[in-house]
Parts: sequence; structure tokens; C-alpha cells
Amino acid sequence: MRVLEKRVKTQSKYKEEKPEEGDLVRIHYVAMLEDGKVFDSSRARGKVFEFNLGDPDIIDGWNVLIATMALGERSELTVPPEWAYGPSGSPPIVPPSATLTYDVELLDIGRPLDDDDDSKKAKEEEEKDDATILEETGLFWEQEEGKEGGKARGYTWEATGTGNEVCIDVPLPADVKVRDIKVDIKTFKLSCKIAQNTIIDGELFAGIDADISHWDIEKKGKGASLLIYLAKLKKEIKWDTLLADEKNPTEVVDVDAALEFANTKLRKSTDATLK
Repeated sequence: MRVLEKRVKTQSKYKEEKPEEGDLVRIHYVAMLEDGKVFDSSRARGKVFEFNLGDPDIIDGWNVLIATMALGERSELTVPPEWAYGPSGSPPIVPPSATLTYDVELLDIGRPLDDDDDSKKAKEEEEKDDATILEETGLFWEQEEGKEGGKARGYTWEATGTGNEVCIDVPLPADVKVRDIKVDIKTFKLSCKIAQNTIIDGELFAGIDADISHWDIEKKGKGASLLIYLAKLKKEIKWDTLLADEKNPTEVVDVDAALEFANTKLRKSTDATLK
């Protein structure tokens, strides 16, 4: 029997803050088969996953290993079949007797409240808007108003909820194939081509960890998007732009229009003088 394994990728600043049975945990995860194929991802969906630790509907490997994680920690969890989906697997996605790997980031911990006073307090908390809660707890990286992000021709981008990554959303044409997608991620440079079209090609605003940065495809209704996740090397840096050359954008001037405008002003000035 293989054992459960955890490899810490990002240390927590709150090493004493670990979830207990019954706590509500909020996580981001990427789930992979033994060959490295991603079969599920909360990051690709753009939605944080939450559950109560100890929930029997959650695989045992998660309940055991996530209990060892601290708030803000990101770890790689190796879960053998005895602690996951067993000899039957979960057809058609997880094959029989599969050992699974999960890249998990523990974003938040919520503890149940017992007495009446605490219940009242919980109700009051629920009635607060998200911005107020974020401001009071200080557990999240920033308020929504100042969130990093922007739009460009052919894509949008924004920082993830923790601020540790930048997510680029590239809408895909209906007829595009995976082989048509070319993404090259380097520490200071990003290139993205869809078929014959270059979507992004330039120096990044700041350095990223190319080893854990990745891309995925998310279905959206009848369409789909390419999602590129860039892991910041320095998480405290707030990205003003996605690409470095966007800091001082070059102004494009229509020369013909500028000349016509100048000549018009000149004619008006000359006419006024002659009068």
C-alpha cells in the first residue's frame, strides 16, 4: 500500500492556522492523473472550491492531508487509490487503482460557531458586504476595487483572489484545435499564438515562476477560453500592466489626418489675415 504524501511548494505565513474537523475550508486545486493529465481544476473554472473538513463525500486523502496544511500554504498532494477512488476508479475520468496528484492552495478557514451569541455574530457577518469583510479580516490580498487587471486586443487579464498569480483569459474560436495553441512561458517573457494569430508576445511586467505557471482550457457555454496562469516570483508586487512595454505605450499617429488638420488650421489663419 502506498502512503499519502505532501510536498510543500509555498510556505504559509500563518503556520499555526490549520483546519480542524468540521471547519469550512476554501481551496484552489488542480487534479492530475499519473501521466500528468489534468482532469479537474478549480482554477480553470475560476471558482474557489469549499467543503467541510471530514465530509464523507470528500476523498479520504483530502480530509487527511488538507488537515496538515496551514492557511495560505500551497502543496502537492499525492493520493494513492486506497485514499481516493479505490480499485474501481471514477469512470470515465479516473481509471481503476489510480494514484492521483493534487496541487492545492488553502485560501481560507472558517470555524463553526456554537452558542447563541456566536450564531448572532455569524448572521451579522453574513449580512456584511464582501468588501467590508475583506477589510476587517485582512486575510485576502486586496479589496476588489484595487484589483489588478485589464483588457487588451484578444484577451483580458487579472490577478487571482490570492494575488499570487495572474490569469489571462483568451477567448478561442469555435474551430480551434489544441494543436493550434502555442504557449511559451518564460521567467520574463510570454508568447501566445492561436493558429496563425499572435495574441501575446512580449516581456512581462515582472518575473514569474515558469515551472509552476501553466495553461488550461475552460468551456464557456458553446465556446471556450484559453486560461494562462502566471505564478508571480514576488507576490508582493502589484502588476500595473501585463507587459512591460505597456508602461510607456507608444502613441500611434495618423499622419494624413494630422497633416489635414494642420493645413485646415493654416487656411483658416490665412483667410482671417487677408480679411
